[in-house]
Formats: sequence, structure tokens, C-alpha cells
Amino acid sequence: MTAPHKHPIASATAALILVITACASEERVVSARGGLFDLPGAQSPVIDETRSDPAKQTAARNAAGPWDNVLRSFPGYEPPPDPDARNNPAREPLTPGEALGLRRKNPDGTFTLFARSPADVMYHVMTTLDKKEYDLLLDQVIAEETKAEYRRQGRDPREAINFLVQRRADIAALFATFPMGDQTPGVNLKTIGRNQFRLTAPVAMTQELKLHTLDVAIENGNFRLLMIR
Repeated sequence: MTAPHKHPIASATAALILVITACASEERVVSARGGLFDLPGAQSPVIDETRSDPAKQTAARNAAGPWDNVLRSFPGYEPPPDPDARNNPAREPLTPGEALGLRRKNPDGTFTLFARSPADVMYHVMTTLDKKEYDLLLDQVIAEETKAEYRRQGRDPREAINFLVQRRADIAALFATFPMGDQTPGVNLKTIGRNQFRLTAPVAMTQELKLHTLDVAIENGNFRLLMIR
């Protein structure tokens, strides 16, 4: 990963003030300042509607990724595009994101992003930062719950972008420790809320990192970024 881009976005405080309450060995952040907020939430596992539906179970076994059997039960989910359609020689060359099925260029020139795993969220965070696609980052990568928390505190959700821009190098270092997302050996994945998950870097690498965890949530059939800290 390259060094962080310099950008005239105003400085955002990086300090996080966390109040932790013990509840069945779960962490629950009830107060936070700066960066991307962790959010209080119902402490329940992921909701998976495929369990009682044989047709959905069959579709899940044929899914493109390890999370598809969960994501397809959410409104707004779109299955991965047909590889043959993506590689149609009659159309213009595909970008890497399009070839991976993570980005779609719409007829009006806008883009739709797809994140079917925590690793896809990491890809979109770094790609939108590098391309300076800050509106896309805010609208389709950062979770609605995170933006709502900023608004509840009377703050502009774009402050989340400030944090990501200024900490890009630290974020890249964290992501490098789990290049396959939750499928990376040694990475700890746990449920932190209703359809919310935390990835923690391998213990052996945490001393060299300034950021240690990635929190993601499932919204509208896609993974979204809750917090990096």
C-alpha cells in the first residue's frame, strides 16, 4: 500500500473515548468521539432465513462466496453477476472492480458497489480513498448506522471520511494483516450485534499496528463499514 494521500479535508480527532460495559463477555461502546463510531445494538447473532427454506439452502450451496447464504435473505441483495456477461467482448474493457463483480457502472454514469464479505468492504474502503471517490465512500461503503450516530450527536457524517483519509496508512497496515478478510487464518471474527461483526488482527501483529479492529454490518444485502479502531 502507498502512503496516505494529502487532502485539504479538515483534521478530525483520532482519539476514541470508549465506555465498555460487561454483558456476556461482549463489548458494547456507549460513548465515542472521533473516528468512526462503534454503535450500541441488540446482542444477537446474524439472521439467516435460509435455515427453514430448502430452496434457499440449495441456492446457498451454489453461492459465489461464503456469506452469500446469509446475504441473500436480506432485501436489496443482488446475486453476483454472470461471469460470461461481465466478460462479453462486445463491451468496453472491465475495470478490476467490475471484473470481480464488486462495482457496476450504471447507464447514467454512476456506480453501484457490492460488498458480499468483510474483505469486499476493505477493497471498497481502499479503492474509494485512492480514487478520492468520497461521495461514493459515504453513500455506499460507510454504514447507515454510523452516519446516523454522527447525526444523533449533531455532527456531519462526512467527518467519518476525514478519519479515513487521515488514517489511510494505518488502515492499509491493518488490512494487510487479514488480506482474505474473515477467511484469513489467525483472524478473530465475532458477533458484536444484530448482523454486526468485528474482525481483529492476529495477536502476533497487533503491537506493530495503530489500528486493530474492523467492524462491519450487513445492510440491504451488503456489508458496510461500521468502525475502524
